[in-house]
Amino acid sequence: MSDIIIRRGIIVPITEDRKVLEKGSIVVEEGKIIAVGPDETISKEYSADVEIDASKHIVIPGLINTHTHLAMTLFRGVMDNISGIEWLERAWSIESNLTRDDVYWGSLLGCLEMIKSGTTCFADHYFFMEAVIDAIQGSSMRAALAQAIIEEGGPEGLDTTLEGSLKFAKRYNGALNGRITCMLGPHSVYACSQELLNEVKGSAEETGLRIHIYLSESRSELEIIKQRYGTTPIRLLNKIGFLSPYLLAAHVVFADEEEIDLLKRGSVKVNHNPICKMKGGHGISPVAKMIRKGINVSIGTDGAGSNNNLDLLEEMKFATLLQPLAEQDPRAISAWDVLEMATVRGAIALGIEKEVGSIEVGKKADIVLVRRDKPHMIPLHNVPSLIVYSANGNDVDTVIIDGKIVMKDRNVLTLDEEEIINRTQCIFENLLERSGFKTFLDRIPRRI
Repeated sequence: MSDIIIRRGIIVPITEDRKVLEKGSIVVEEGKIIAVGPDETISKEYSADVEIDASKHIVIPGLINTHTHLAMTLFRGVMDNISGIEWLERAWSIESNLTRDDVYWGSLLGCLEMIKSGTTCFADHYFFMEAVIDAIQGSSMRAALAQAIIEEGGPEGLDTTLEGSLKFAKRYNGALNGRITCMLGPHSVYACSQELLNEVKGSAEETGLRIHIYLSESRSELEIIKQRYGTTPIRLLNKIGFLSPYLLAAHVVFADEEEIDLLKRGSVKVNHNPICKMKGGHGISPVAKMIRKGINVSIGTDGAGSNNNLDLLEEMKFATLLQPLAEQDPRAISAWDVLEMATVRGAIALGIEKEVGSIEVGKKADIVLVRRDKPHMIPLHNVPSLIVYSANGNDVDTVIIDGKIVMKDRNVLTLDEEEIINRTQCIFENLLERSGFKTFLDRIPRRI
């Protein structure tokens, strides 16, 4: 007898043929998918301890957020109306006061938010990463983690060295029954010298670890690199041999045709975070051009300090809307393209495409059920369009990670939602007070 059968759902498996399985079923056993097919066939061949009726759902692979800073849920609403270096300086001034406990509870809040909006795996680039491990263990999520490496600027009092990032990665890569993948986390070409970046590259080649870096995300970055090196960030990384298939480049808002070709030649994996770049007034990444060139582009939210939420379904809609606007062509990008960016292309970016990213036999059971019996999801037609343009995080009903049900009927089973919400509010207020900032609560008379 199997562990779980998901029955009678509309399944979007995210396979090369881009087909949708109407009234399909999925069988899960020992954390893996062992069968996918028509319900009438599956029901005859399999039984399970748990049967999930998906007749009112669209079933998709777990969403993969390829760039965020999980504990920055504690920065939500604090960083509005600023961007570039000003944004970084404010963030670093607060981060200088972070404690391990802050990061743990902020990460738990992030895990809770992501589970409730259908994200099952994320790439985090931050500090106190052992605390993030603890939060992941409690939530049962999957993650690719990189401890940040910053040589110039950055928060005070935190370990931002290559040695620290490498030590963390070596210790935890493959942890939590394989749910943890570790990467090296150089911040950017303006916060790390060429010498340090070469050391990072050498460490990655020696260990086989991937690299997660910010790249070409703002005009201020372009100006700094032009003044310092007389070139652009992408060309600089190409010059030092840093562009490779093992590089995950976050943002890439500014890239001309030659730079896109350099990224393609290096088989670099590009991460797209449309909402935070819109909010910061930076610009629109040429994602449609990159996809046409054959570059693997995935999608992320960035941290809640620059986006304000971690809803990847919302991010998918903005990603789909921005490219037609930028190219003045409604055919610039499709709902299918963006669905792949949020699933299988995210898995490729993190090097885990053999395990997750699609609903196929042999892969880990990271599966999300989205309600389709809601006004904004009717009429039932063009399923990829419904997911990308119409659905939002609140429509996610059930989440399975590694074959374990972590949310059922919108109740998260692995975390105490009420405790996390109450604790993080207090931690947020305390962190801002230590950092010299005030919240709106300080300006409102308290009720007795």
